[in-house]
Amino acid sequence: MSEIVRQFTGKWITDDTFCNLEPVNVFHRQLEKKEIPSKAPHNVHMLFRRKFTAAAGQKTEIFISADDYYKLYLNGKFVCQGPAPGYPFHYYYNKVDITDFVQDGENLIAVHTYYQGLINRVWVSGDDRQGLILDVEQNGKVILASDETFVCCRHSGYESVGKTGYDTQFLERYVSCNAQEGFELPGFDDSRWEKAKLCRMTDHELFEQPSKMLVFEEISPVSAEWDDSGVTLDFGKIYVGYLQAKAAVDFAAEMSAEELAAEEMSAAAEHRPDRACVELLFGQELNDDGSVRWQLRCNCNYREEWQLCSKKTQNGGEKQLQSSENVLRQFDYKSFRYVRMNFDRSVQLKEISLLARHYPFALCQEAQQKEVSFVDKELRAIWELCINTLRYGVQEVIQDCMEREKGNYLGDGCYTALTYYALTQDASVLKKLMDDSMRSSFINGGLMTCAACSFMQEIAEYPLMAYHMMWRYYEMSGDLAYLQKHYEGLKAVLDFYRESYALENGLLCNLDKWCVVEWPAPYRDGYSADITEGQVCTDLHSVINAHYIGALQYMNRIAEAMGETPYCDVNMLKKAYFDTFFDPKTNLFCDKAGDSHISLISNVFPLMYAIWPEGRENETQAAILRLIEERGFTRIMLFGAYPVLEGLRRMGRKDLIRKYLLDDGAWKRMLREGATTTFEGWGKDTKWNTSLFHLTLSYGALFLMEL
Repeated sequence: MSEIVRQFTGKWITDDTFCNLEPVNVFHRQLEKKEIPSKAPHNVHMLFRRKFTAAAGQKTEIFISADDYYKLYLNGKFVCQGPAPGYPFHYYYNKVDITDFVQDGENLIAVHTYYQGLINRVWVSGDDRQGLILDVEQNGKVILASDETFVCCRHSGYESVGKTGYDTQFLERYVSCNAQEGFELPGFDDSRWEKAKLCRMTDHELFEQPSKMLVFEEISPVSAEWDDSGVTLDFGKIYVGYLQAKAAVDFAAEMSAEELAAEEMSAAAEHRPDRACVELLFGQELNDDGSVRWQLRCNCNYREEWQLCSKKTQNGGEKQLQSSENVLRQFDYKSFRYVRMNFDRSVQLKEISLLARHYPFALCQEAQQKEVSFVDKELRAIWELCINTLRYGVQEVIQDCMEREKGNYLGDGCYTALTYYALTQDASVLKKLMDDSMRSSFINGGLMTCAACSFMQEIAEYPLMAYHMMWRYYEMSGDLAYLQKHYEGLKAVLDFYRESYALENGLLCNLDKWCVVEWPAPYRDGYSADITEGQVCTDLHSVINAHYIGALQYMNRIAEAMGETPYCDVNMLKKAYFDTFFDPKTNLFCDKAGDSHISLISNVFPLMYAIWPEGRENETQAAILRLIEERGFTRIMLFGAYPVLEGLRRMGRKDLIRKYLLDDGAWKRMLREGATTTFEGWGKDTKWNTSLFHLTLSYGALFLMEL
């Protein structure tokens, strides 16, 4: 399907601070030192409002985008939020049917936009681009377009209480009774707001977002334990989303009769926003003492605040204290199961829930049939763990973890994308991952690790892993058109690797991209090559070259499927690989040139890509399978377990697939440790910053489909 470009009638609008800022170039190679000369403030919540006239019952659509993000309201009701991250030269807008929100006569559109300003893996932020653009069409005619007739205002209700780990997001203090409370309602007084300004240096090129928009589920707590200091909530599973609550402040509940009389006689201001504060502690698990572990294993701290207010009212000439309803309105999301809310006796809480957000998810018919076929309780438990992870974990992108980086990573994302497609037959998130990654070639012909963001990282294997994803997707879908779309780009990436890193014998060396091999480092099984991040890898080593050969083989298959000539003759390169790394005595592969050390991780990729000397296929396969058995399937983890299972799938060894899926130290260990979503490893303590909601190992479901 061709991409849809729209020529907007509306203009990019913002406020005085941003309207004259020149966009900042945040893009560079990872090993280049670069200052980002940003002038814009951080953590900016900016609101826009405009009234317009429309007819009810007529087909009405809005075309809308914002940088970095927006939440849209119409006549006081929430409509949607977006867009999915994109590069400025290929930025996304959302097309949304708003017919059911429109009323006869006057309507009110209100938009909450957000500019974060941090350099991270979430958005292309820190680039001084902020603003809103929209068109509203009724029956195909533009009836509203963003311009200087909109009014805007900074939202004063969101204050930073620090940043969570890895500069991923600002932690929030939400202040109820702020001056912008109820800004989305038609009756709100915006007479003191300023007129919006045109973005004079905007350079966005807008394309309709091809992926779907988020859906939301309201989750009630499964338990609430109250005590004198507050309440501890358990929502039953780890979700991604926002805490919702309402509260009233009753100062009479904490005052003596004398204090209350003195308070009523005082000349205090009408509002008392600092009178009561709720401390919000979010966690994915509990500490040993039963308290919420808000200092997460992944090195994110989830402590936020909610300031409540109570109002004084005049009644018959006598001032009295009156409770006022406060509504918690969190903007940025977190990944949590438990919440501890600390407050004093003056606070009266009600209507507490978790608003979960995720990409639309529905099992395809084949996956539904598979789901009901599991009679083995342990296999069913692993299936449900993986399914729950994908159902609630995939967001506007396939990201790695839900709390630490929130990044659209190409490498492990390939495995997640294939699993998501196999389960749902929905290729939209797979295509977004691939499309955005290929667009990163403007930074580096060998692509970037994390796409459509301002954090510059390069991992050598990740682009090469995409060839397996593309071929397996084609095998499952028959979507030849998608192979054709990226055919020239895929060739260009391999050209870059050959021209930049290939030695005379064709093998890759001296890479200025980080060779991660396996993650975390203790699961590399003593891999002997020096693959320290942040430096050129001068070792000639086996894993990156196995990925390279695998990518070339898949590229040749892609060319054949398209009726094109093969990309290259890979046989000479394979001979160089055998000459350099193959040990004929053991029928196994060594880690690096000139070194006899044999690790498990060096051998699982030849198993996956079917790389072995001619005439020694059976001996080499048998040797690798013995090595896995001797050292243990869980000696490897995130990137090593998949090639084992994929190699076994190719060999038709369902018996061994079942065996390793049921390994006591793998998915079953997660379940023993209380997992409701897959961890970033086999257990909570398998790395120093383990995410307990990490999508990669959900690929267990892909291989369960084979059983």
